[in-house]
Amino acid sequence: PPAVRSALNRRRFVMPLVAAAVLPHGDFAFDPSLLSNPTSRAAADGLHRGSLLAGRLLADAAPDAIVLTTPHGLQTSWDVGIYQNAALQGVATVGRDLQESFGPASPRKLYPVSLDGQTDAGLAQQIMDVLSARHNVTLQRGWNGVLPMPLHWGEVLALSYVANASAAHCLPPLVTLGLPLSRYNLSSAVATGFLQLGRDLGRLLEASSKRVALLVSTDLAHTHWRNTSFGFSPHAAPFDAALGTWAARLDAGALLRGSAALVDQVYSCGWLGLPMLHGALEAAAEAEVRKAGQGGKWSPLNASWAATLTAAPAHPTYYGMMAAVFQRRRRDAFVCPANTHRCADGCAPVEAGAAGCCGDGT
Repeated sequence: PPAVRSALNRRRFVMPLVAAAVLPHGDFAFDPSLLSNPTSRAAADGLHRGSLLAGRLLADAAPDAIVLTTPHGLQTSWDVGIYQNAALQGVATVGRDLQESFGPASPRKLYPVSLDGQTDAGLAQQIMDVLSARHNVTLQRGWNGVLPMPLHWGEVLALSYVANASAAHCLPPLVTLGLPLSRYNLSSAVATGFLQLGRDLGRLLEASSKRVALLVSTDLAHTHWRNTSFGFSPHAAPFDAALGTWAARLDAGALLRGSAALVDQVYSCGWLGLPMLHGALEAAAEAEVRKAGQGGKWSPLNASWAATLTAAPAHPTYYGMMAAVFQRRRRDAFVCPANTHRCADGCAPVEAGAAGCCGDGT
Protein backbone atom coordinates (compact mmCIF):
# COMPACT_ATOMS: atom_id res chain seq x y z
CA PRO A 1 0.00 0.00 0.00
CA PRO A 2 1.14 3.62 -0.55
CA ALA A 3 1.40 4.31 3.19
CA VAL A 4 3.67 1.30 3.69
CA ARG A 5 5.82 2.26 0.69
CA SER A 6 6.13 5.80 2.08
CA ALA A 7 7.26 4.47 5.46
CA LEU A 8 9.77 2.15 3.84
CA ASN A 9 11.13 4.95 1.69
CA ARG A 10 11.58 7.12 4.77
CA ARG A 11 13.55 4.34 6.45
CA ARG A 12 15.61 3.65 3.34
CA PHE A 13 16.62 7.28 2.98
CA VAL A 14 17.04 8.06 6.66
CA MET A 15 18.87 11.34 7.18
CA PRO A 16 19.03 12.49 10.81
CA LEU A 17 18.46 16.18 9.97
CA VAL A 18 15.33 15.67 7.91
CA ALA A 19 13.82 19.14 7.53
CA ALA A 20 13.89 22.71 8.78
CA ALA A 21 11.50 25.65 8.81
CA VAL A 22 11.21 29.32 9.60
CA LEU A 23 7.86 30.27 11.12
CA PRO A 24 6.51 33.53 12.55
CA HIS A 25 5.11 34.07 16.02
CA GLY A 26 3.25 37.28 15.26
CA ASP A 27 -0.47 37.51 15.99
CA PHE A 28 -1.56 38.56 12.50
CA ALA A 29 -0.07 35.59 10.67
CA PHE A 30 -1.74 33.33 13.24
CA ASP A 31 -5.12 35.08 13.05
CA PRO A 32 -5.62 37.48 10.13
CA SER A 33 -9.20 38.19 11.27
CA LEU A 34 -7.75 40.53 13.91
CA LEU A 35 -7.23 43.08 11.13
CA SER A 36 -9.96 45.07 9.40
CA ASN A 37 -7.91 47.09 6.89
CA PRO A 38 -8.19 45.24 3.52
CA THR A 39 -4.52 45.70 2.59
CA SER A 40 -3.25 44.56 5.98
CA ARG A 41 -5.72 41.69 6.04
CA ALA A 42 -4.60 40.47 2.61
CA ALA A 43 -0.96 40.49 3.72
CA ALA A 44 -1.87 38.58 6.88
CA ASP A 45 -3.94 36.04 4.92
CA GLY A 46 -0.93 35.24 2.72
CA LEU A 47 1.31 34.81 5.74
CA HIS A 48 -1.27 32.58 7.42
CA ARG A 49 -1.60 30.27 4.42
CA GLY A 50 2.15 30.02 4.00
CA SER A 51 2.71 29.34 7.68
CA LEU A 52 0.13 26.56 7.67
CA LEU A 53 1.85 25.01 4.66
CA ALA A 54 5.32 25.22 6.19
CA GLY A 55 4.01 23.70 9.42
CA ARG A 56 2.39 20.85 7.53
CA LEU A 57 5.50 20.13 5.48
CA LEU A 58 7.63 20.06 8.61
CA ALA A 59 5.17 17.69 10.28
CA ASP A 60 5.13 15.50 7.16
CA ALA A 61 8.87 14.93 7.57
CA ALA A 62 7.91 12.84 10.64
CA PRO A 63 10.75 14.01 12.92
CA ASP A 64 11.48 12.16 16.14
CA ALA A 65 12.38 15.51 17.73
CA ILE A 66 12.28 19.22 16.93
CA VAL A 67 15.04 21.66 17.90
CA LEU A 68 13.43 25.08 18.32
CA THR A 69 15.14 28.46 18.56
CA THR A 70 13.14 31.22 20.27
CA PRO A 71 13.92 34.87 21.02
CA HIS A 72 11.15 35.34 23.59
CA GLY A 73 11.80 32.57 26.10
CA LEU A 74 14.33 32.40 28.90
CA GLN A 75 17.40 34.46 28.05
CA THR A 76 20.93 34.92 29.32
CA SER A 77 23.30 37.76 28.44
CA TRP A 78 25.45 35.84 25.94
CA ASP A 79 24.70 32.12 26.14
CA VAL A 80 22.21 30.06 24.18
CA GLY A 81 19.99 28.55 26.87
CA ILE A 82 18.98 24.90 26.50
CA TYR A 83 15.76 24.10 28.35
CA GLN A 84 16.15 21.05 30.58
CA ASN A 85 12.79 20.63 32.37
CA ALA A 86 11.04 17.50 31.17
CA ALA A 87 7.64 19.15 30.77
CA LEU A 88 6.87 22.27 28.74
CA GLN A 89 3.61 24.16 29.10
CA GLY A 90 2.41 27.53 28.01
CA VAL A 91 -0.21 29.95 26.77
CA ALA A 92 0.10 32.66 24.15
CA THR A 93 -2.30 35.58 24.39
CA VAL A 94 -3.28 36.38 20.82
CA GLY A 95 -4.43 39.91 20.06
CA ARG A 96 -1.90 41.94 22.02
CA ASP A 97 -0.26 43.06 18.78
CA LEU A 98 -3.28 45.24 18.03
CA GLN A 99 -2.34 47.55 20.88
CA GLU A 100 1.34 47.35 19.94
CA SER A 101 0.47 48.32 16.37
CA PHE A 102 -2.27 50.89 16.80
CA GLY A 103 -2.07 52.06 20.39
CA PRO A 104 -4.05 51.41 23.58
CA ALA A 105 -7.29 52.78 22.13
CA SER A 106 -7.51 50.02 19.51
CA PRO A 107 -10.16 47.29 19.96
CA ARG A 108 -9.22 44.53 22.36
CA LYS A 109 -9.57 41.06 20.85
CA LEU A 110 -7.65 38.84 23.23
CA TYR A 111 -7.83 35.08 23.50
CA PRO A 112 -5.48 32.30 24.71
CA VAL A 113 -3.76 29.60 22.69
CA SER A 114 -2.28 26.81 24.77
CA LEU A 115 0.36 24.22 23.98
CA ASP A 116 2.03 21.45 25.97
CA GLY A 117 5.21 19.61 25.11
CA GLN A 118 7.94 17.34 26.36
CA THR A 119 11.68 17.91 26.29
CA ASP A 120 13.92 15.34 24.67
CA ALA A 121 16.24 15.29 27.68
CA GLY A 122 18.79 13.01 26.10
CA LEU A 123 19.16 15.09 22.96
CA ALA A 124 19.24 18.31 25.01
CA GLN A 125 22.11 16.96 27.11
CA GLN A 126 23.94 15.74 24.03
CA ILE A 127 23.66 19.16 22.41
CA MET A 128 24.94 20.75 25.61
CA ASP A 129 27.88 18.36 25.88
CA VAL A 130 28.99 18.85 22.27
CA LEU A 131 28.40 22.57 21.81
CA SER A 132 29.80 23.67 25.17
CA ALA A 133 33.29 22.69 24.01
CA ARG A 134 33.36 25.62 21.56
CA HIS A 135 30.35 27.84 22.15
CA ASN A 136 28.49 29.81 24.81
CA VAL A 137 25.67 27.46 25.77
CA THR A 138 24.17 26.59 29.12
CA LEU A 139 21.46 24.30 30.46
CA GLN A 140 18.47 26.02 32.06
CA ARG A 141 16.41 24.18 34.64
CA GLY A 142 13.71 25.71 36.82
CA TRP A 143 11.91 24.63 40.00
CA ASN A 144 14.18 21.62 40.39
CA GLY A 145 12.70 20.24 37.19
CA VAL A 146 9.43 19.20 38.86
CA LEU A 147 7.27 21.89 37.25
CA PRO A 148 6.83 22.58 33.53
CA MET A 149 9.09 25.12 31.90
CA PRO A 150 6.83 27.97 30.71
CA LEU A 151 6.25 28.69 27.05
CA HIS A 152 4.71 31.83 25.58
CA TRP A 153 4.06 33.44 22.19
CA GLY A 154 7.55 32.96 20.76
CA GLU A 155 7.26 29.21 21.19
CA VAL A 156 3.52 28.48 21.29
CA LEU A 157 2.44 30.18 18.06
CA ALA A 158 5.30 28.90 15.89
CA LEU A 159 4.95 25.36 17.21
CA SER A 160 1.16 25.42 16.82
CA TYR A 161 1.51 25.43 13.03
CA VAL A 162 3.31 22.09 13.32
CA ALA A 163 1.13 20.60 16.05
CA ASN A 164 -2.12 21.48 14.27
CA ALA A 165 -0.88 19.81 11.09
CA SER A 166 -0.71 16.40 12.74
CA ALA A 167 -3.75 14.17 13.02
CA ALA A 168 -3.35 13.97 16.81
CA HIS A 169 -2.59 17.72 17.18
CA CYS A 170 0.55 16.92 19.10
CA LEU A 171 4.30 17.46 18.81
CA PRO A 172 7.32 15.19 18.97
CA PRO A 173 9.72 15.84 21.86
CA LEU A 174 11.45 19.22 21.76
CA VAL A 175 14.80 20.78 22.47
CA THR A 176 14.20 24.49 23.11
CA LEU A 177 17.08 26.91 22.56
CA GLY A 178 16.62 30.40 23.98
CA LEU A 179 18.53 33.11 22.12
CA PRO A 180 20.64 35.47 24.26
CA LEU A 181 20.06 39.13 25.06
CA SER A 182 22.91 40.05 22.72
CA ARG A 183 20.36 39.63 19.92
CA TYR A 184 19.02 43.11 20.66
CA ASN A 185 21.91 45.17 19.31
CA LEU A 186 24.85 42.85 18.68
CA SER A 187 23.38 40.31 16.27
CA SER A 188 25.75 41.24 13.44
CA ALA A 189 28.77 40.98 15.75
CA VAL A 190 27.94 37.45 16.91
CA ALA A 191 26.47 36.14 13.63
CA THR A 192 29.65 34.31 12.60
CA GLY A 193 29.71 32.51 15.92
CA PHE A 194 26.09 31.45 15.48
CA LEU A 195 26.83 30.21 11.97
CA GLN A 196 29.62 28.02 13.38
CA LEU A 197 27.40 26.92 16.26
CA GLY A 198 24.86 25.82 13.66
CA ARG A 199 27.49 23.87 11.76
CA ASP A 200 28.51 22.04 14.91
CA LEU A 201 24.86 21.39 15.72
CA GLY A 202 24.29 20.06 12.21
CA ARG A 203 27.25 17.68 12.49
CA LEU A 204 25.92 16.43 15.80
CA LEU A 205 22.44 15.82 14.39
CA GLU A 206 23.80 14.09 11.30
CA ALA A 207 25.52 11.60 13.59
CA SER A 208 22.32 11.03 15.56
CA SER A 209 20.13 7.98 15.29
CA LYS A 210 17.05 10.22 15.47
CA ARG A 211 15.25 12.07 12.72
CA VAL A 212 15.46 15.70 13.81
CA ALA A 213 13.90 18.88 12.42
CA LEU A 214 15.02 22.45 13.10
CA LEU A 215 12.51 25.24 13.61
CA VAL A 216 13.41 28.93 13.86
CA SER A 217 10.73 31.09 15.44
CA THR A 218 11.23 34.65 14.25
CA ASP A 219 9.57 37.73 12.92
CA LEU A 220 11.43 40.13 10.63
CA ALA A 221 12.04 43.90 10.84
CA HIS A 222 9.96 45.63 13.51
CA THR A 223 10.43 49.09 11.99
CA HIS A 224 8.18 49.22 8.93
CA TRP A 225 6.25 51.98 10.65
CA ARG A 226 6.42 53.83 13.93
CA ASN A 227 4.47 51.96 16.61
CA THR A 228 4.25 52.11 20.41
CA SER A 229 7.75 50.65 20.86
CA PHE A 230 9.86 51.07 17.73
CA GLY A 231 10.45 53.87 15.25
CA PHE A 232 10.48 53.72 11.47
CA SER A 233 13.63 52.62 9.63
CA PRO A 234 14.20 52.83 5.86
CA HIS A 235 16.25 49.65 6.24
CA ALA A 236 13.22 47.51 7.15
CA ALA A 237 12.10 46.78 3.59
CA PRO A 238 15.54 45.84 2.17
CA PHE A 239 16.24 43.74 5.26
CA ASP A 240 13.06 41.71 4.81
CA ALA A 241 13.70 41.40 1.07
CA ALA A 242 17.18 40.00 1.70
CA LEU A 243 15.76 37.35 4.01
CA GLY A 244 13.14 36.43 1.43
CA THR A 245 15.93 35.92 -1.10
CA TRP A 246 17.86 33.74 1.33
CA ALA A 247 14.83 31.62 2.20
CA ALA A 248 13.90 31.06 -1.45
CA ARG A 249 17.41 30.25 -2.69
CA LEU A 250 19.56 29.47 0.34
CA ASP A 251 21.63 32.43 -0.81
CA ALA A 252 24.27 32.78 1.91
CA GLY A 253 25.23 36.27 0.77
CA ALA A 254 21.69 37.58 1.19
CA LEU A 255 21.66 36.31 4.78
CA LEU A 256 25.21 36.84 6.00
CA ARG A 257 25.96 40.07 4.15
CA GLY A 258 22.70 41.62 3.03
CA SER A 259 20.53 41.14 6.13
CA ALA A 260 23.45 41.05 8.58
CA ALA A 261 24.47 44.58 7.58
CA LEU A 262 21.03 45.88 8.61
CA VAL A 263 19.86 43.62 11.43
CA ASP A 264 21.00 45.80 14.33
CA GLN A 265 18.97 48.71 12.97
CA VAL A 266 15.63 47.00 12.41
CA TYR A 267 14.95 44.86 15.54
CA SER A 268 14.40 41.42 14.05
CA CYS A 269 13.80 39.40 17.20
CA GLY A 270 14.84 35.86 16.23
CA TRP A 271 17.29 36.61 13.41
CA LEU A 272 20.21 34.87 15.13
CA GLY A 273 18.40 31.59 14.63
CA LEU A 274 18.79 32.00 10.85
CA PRO A 275 22.61 31.88 10.61
CA MET A 276 22.43 28.98 13.06
CA LEU A 277 19.98 27.22 10.76
CA HIS A 278 22.06 27.96 7.67
CA GLY A 279 25.15 26.53 9.32
CA ALA A 280 23.28 23.35 10.24
CA LEU A 281 22.06 22.91 6.67
CA GLU A 282 25.63 23.38 5.40
CA ALA A 283 26.97 20.78 7.83
CA ALA A 284 24.30 18.27 6.84
CA ALA A 285 25.07 18.78 3.16
CA GLU A 286 28.79 18.30 3.77
CA ALA A 287 28.11 15.13 5.75
CA GLU A 288 25.98 13.81 2.92
CA VAL A 289 28.80 14.33 0.44
CA ARG A 290 31.19 12.42 2.73
CA LYS A 291 28.71 9.58 3.18
CA ALA A 292 28.49 9.29 -0.60
CA GLY A 293 32.27 8.83 -0.78
CA GLN A 294 32.80 12.25 -2.33
CA GLY A 295 34.70 13.89 0.50
CA GLY A 296 36.31 17.16 -0.49
CA LYS A 297 34.18 17.56 -3.63
CA TRP A 298 32.40 20.90 -3.85
CA SER A 299 28.61 20.62 -3.99
CA PRO A 300 25.93 23.31 -3.93
CA LEU A 301 23.82 23.55 -0.79
CA ASN A 302 20.72 23.22 -2.93
CA ALA A 303 21.84 19.76 -3.98
CA SER A 304 20.92 18.56 -0.50
CA TRP A 305 18.13 20.97 0.43
CA ALA A 306 15.02 22.09 -1.43
CA ALA A 307 14.16 25.60 -0.20
CA THR A 308 10.55 26.78 -0.43
CA LEU A 309 9.44 30.26 0.57
CA THR A 310 5.85 29.40 1.48
CA ALA A 311 5.01 32.97 2.53
CA ALA A 312 7.06 35.86 1.13
CA PRO A 313 8.01 38.65 3.54
CA ALA A 314 5.08 40.94 4.29
CA HIS A 315 4.21 43.42 7.02
CA PRO A 316 0.49 43.69 7.83
CA THR A 317 1.46 46.25 10.50
CA TYR A 318 4.79 47.54 11.81
CA TYR A 319 6.66 44.21 11.77
CA GLY A 320 7.43 41.83 8.95
CA MET A 321 6.99 38.07 8.84
CA MET A 322 7.67 35.19 6.45
CA ALA A 323 7.46 31.40 6.37
CA ALA A 324 9.80 28.93 4.70
CA VAL A 325 10.61 25.25 4.73
CA PHE A 326 13.78 23.36 3.78
CA GLN A 327 13.27 19.74 2.82
CA ARG A 328 15.95 17.10 2.44
CA ARG A 329 16.51 16.31 -1.20
CA ARG A 330 17.64 13.04 -2.74
CA ARG A 331 20.81 13.97 -4.56
CA ASP A 332 19.84 12.08 -7.70
CA ALA A 333 16.74 14.30 -7.95
CA PHE A 334 18.73 17.53 -8.30
CA VAL A 335 20.28 18.97 -11.44
CA CYS A 336 22.44 22.02 -10.81
CA PRO A 337 21.42 24.84 -13.19
CA ALA A 338 25.10 25.77 -13.57
CA ASN A 339 25.64 22.41 -15.29
CA THR A 340 22.93 22.87 -17.89
CA HIS A 341 22.41 26.60 -18.41
CA ARG A 342 24.26 28.35 -21.21
CA CYS A 343 24.36 32.05 -22.01
CA ALA A 344 26.32 34.31 -24.35
CA ASP A 345 28.92 35.33 -21.78
CA GLY A 346 29.41 31.90 -20.23
CA CYS A 347 28.40 30.70 -16.79
CA ALA A 348 30.58 30.92 -13.71
CA PRO A 349 30.57 27.94 -11.30
CA VAL A 350 28.43 29.42 -8.54
CA GLU A 351 26.06 27.83 -6.06
CA ALA A 352 22.73 26.91 -7.62
CA GLY A 353 20.13 29.55 -6.98
CA ALA A 354 22.61 32.39 -6.54
CA ALA A 355 21.85 35.59 -8.42
CA GLY A 356 23.98 36.86 -11.28
CA CYS A 357 25.24 33.51 -12.52
CA CYS A 358 25.75 34.82 -16.03
CA GLY A 359 26.90 38.09 -17.45
CA ASP A 360 23.43 38.72 -18.86
CA GLY A 361 21.94 38.48 -15.36
CA THR A 362 20.33 35.04 -15.75
